[in-house]
Amino acid sequence: MNSKELTRRYSTIGLITAMLLMFSWTGMGWNALGTYSVFVVESFGCSTAQFMTIFTILSIVNTIVSFTVYGTCMEKFGTRKMIGFGGAFVTLGFIIFGMSKSIQFMWFGAFIFALGLAFVNINTFNVMITTWFKKNTAKYTGIGQAFGPASGAVFNTLWGIVIVSIGWRIPFYISAVISAAATVIIVSLYREPSEVGCKARGQEELEAEMAADAGVEEVSIETGGTFAEALRSPRAWMLVIGYALAGICDYGLLGNYALIAASHGFGDQAGFIMGFSWLAQVFSFIILGWICDKWGSRWAVILCFILVTFVAIVYLRSDVPAGLVYACGACLGFADGAVQMPMGATAREVLGTKEFAKKMGLVGGGCFFGVSFSTVIVAAMYDATGSYNSAMIMIICLAVVTSVLFFIAAKPRYKG
Repeated sequence: MNSKELTRRYSTIGLITAMLLMFSWTGMGWNALGTYSVFVVESFGCSTAQFMTIFTILSIVNTIVSFTVYGTCMEKFGTRKMIGFGGAFVTLGFIIFGMSKSIQFMWFGAFIFALGLAFVNINTFNVMITTWFKKNTAKYTGIGQAFGPASGAVFNTLWGIVIVSIGWRIPFYISAVISAAATVIIVSLYREPSEVGCKARGQEELEAEMAADAGVEEVSIETGGTFAEALRSPRAWMLVIGYALAGICDYGLLGNYALIAASHGFGDQAGFIMGFSWLAQVFSFIILGWICDKWGSRWAVILCFILVTFVAIVYLRSDVPAGLVYACGACLGFADGAVQMPMGATAREVLGTKEFAKKMGLVGGGCFFGVSFSTVIVAAMYDATGSYNSAMIMIICLAVVTSVLFFIAAKPRYKG
C-alpha cells in the first residue's frame, strides 16, 4: 500500500474514531446528563442547584486538567493511551452514577467521570482532527463533531422514555457498557501518521502551496510560536476569557433547559425538548464548519451570542407557548455548536498549530471554566428568586459584552 492509500485509509479511520469519541462521551455522556435532572431531583429530594453541581464538578476538573497536564500527557503518552485512560474512568463514572444512593455520592461519581472525560472531550477530538486533516480542517471538524449532538438527540429522547418507564438508573448502566466498547474500539483502531508512515490528508498540497508562497522548495506547515510564547500573548488570554464568558452564556441556559422548560409546565417533555435541541446542533456543526473555513471562527461564535440573547428575551415572558419552548431549544442547540465547533479553529487561527495539544488545552480550558459555574449560577438564581428572570438579564448583558471582546480577540493570524 503506497503513501497516498495509507493516508486515505488512516485519515478515514481517524475521522470515524473521532466521531465515535463524540458519540459516546460528549453525546451520551455530557449532553444527555440534563435529561436525568428532573428525575434525580425528585428521587433524592435535593435542590436543582445541588444536581447542577455535577456539571460544575465536570467542568472544574476539565478546566484544571486542560490548563495543567493535558497537553503534556498527550505529548508524552500519545492520543491512544490517553483515550484508553479516559474511557476507563468515564465507564467507571457511569457505574457510580447508577449505584448512587444520594446526591453526594453522585458528586463523587462526577469527579471520577470528569477525570476520564478530560482526555476524551472536545480537546482530544480537535487534536485527532488537526493531526489527520491539514486543509479544510473546520469542515472535517464540523462533520465529526456533529455526532456529539446527534448522539445527544438520540439518548436524550431514548433515556427520557426509559426513565419514565423503568427509572433513571438503568440508562447509566447501559451507558457504561457502550463507553467500555467505545474505548476498546478507538484504542484498537486509531493511529497517528508517524505510527503508520504516511502524511496527513491535505498535507502535501498545503506544503506545496506554502512553499510556492515562500519561494522555497520545502516549508514546515506548523504555524505560530511555542506554547510558552502563546502564554505571553495578551490575545491568548483574551481568548481564554472570551470562551469562559461564552461558556457561561451558552451552557447557563442549555444545561438548565430541561428545568427551565419544566418551570413553564413542560417537565414531562424534557427528554423530547432536549433531543430537539441536540438535533438542531447537528446542523449547526455542518454549517459552522463551512463558515469557519470561509470567513474565520469569530463569525461562527458571534452567532452564539445572538441566539442566547434571543432565548433570554423570550424567557423574560411569564408565559411561553410550546412552539417557542421547542424553538428556543433549537436555538440553544445551535448556540452550543457555535461555541464548541470553532474552538479548534480559533486555536489554530490565533495561536497556530505548533504544540497544538497544549494550545487546545488552553482554549478549551477557558470554555470549561465558564461552563463550570454557568449551570449552578443560573440554578441558584432560580432557587433564590423562584424565577429565571434575573438569570436571563445577566446572560443578555454578558452576551453583549463578550461578543465585542471575542470579535477583537479572535481576529485570525494564521490560516485555520
